[in-house]
Amino acid sequence: MTLSLQAVADNLWVVAHPFEIMKVKMGTHTTVIRLRNGNLWLLSPGAGLGSLKKDFAALGPVAAIVAPNTMHHLFLPEAIQLFPEARVYGPSGLKRKQPTLAIETLTNTPPDLWKEDIEQTRLDGLSFLQETAFFHPSSRSLIVTDLVFNLQHSDHAWSRLFLRLNDAYGKLGPSRMLRKMALKDPPALAKSLDTVLAWDFDRIVLSHGELVQTGGKALLREAFERIGVLKQV
Repeated sequence: MTLSLQAVADNLWVVAHPFEIMKVKMGTHTTVIRLRNGNLWLLSPGAGLGSLKKDFAALGPVAAIVAPNTMHHLFLPEAIQLFPEARVYGPSGLKRKQPTLAIETLTNTPPDLWKEDIEQTRLDGLSFLQETAFFHPSSRSLIVTDLVFNLQHSDHAWSRLFLRLNDAYGKLGPSRMLRKMALKDPPALAKSLDTVLAWDFDRIVLSHGELVQTGGKALLREAFERIGVLKQV
């Protein structure tokens, strides 16, 4: 698969990567935002970005590489080698998994590097996952990672079966695995989701599955009402 920077909105791109776990083909996305100062913000870098180094250079220098949770870190060393001048951010729990990397801890407050362009909030209640959600106001885009999947189609029979069993196929929503393994405090997550749903987003950019180009806020609310985390309104 040849990688490419796919324009999503003004100053917002994704790179779609092949990715599988337990032989389940689910793909993943790297998200790229060009900040108003011309620097690039790189979220959840995937494999093989070296093939796009000239494309990145044409957009601007990579100033920030962000791991959004404790699971999306496998290709951080590769991205850091490609963009050694970038500062690296991630959840506090990631330091145990990547002890040799200099990682600045994500909080609810965006660092100065991107505070004028991107808002963020930690998704509480998700135990070890420590995921942070991001909002890009200028494109009205919510950016999440493992909070929800949106895998609508697959030509791979085992992947379809596994994803259906995991309640993660054919709809936007949290996987059964996330609910069983990570969701330890539903009221805390509901409070974080109230913060997310107060943002003025329409689009959802996510790591696994198809991007939601419009109507994203209603779909996100419905997904968490369906599993009882949010009360129906």
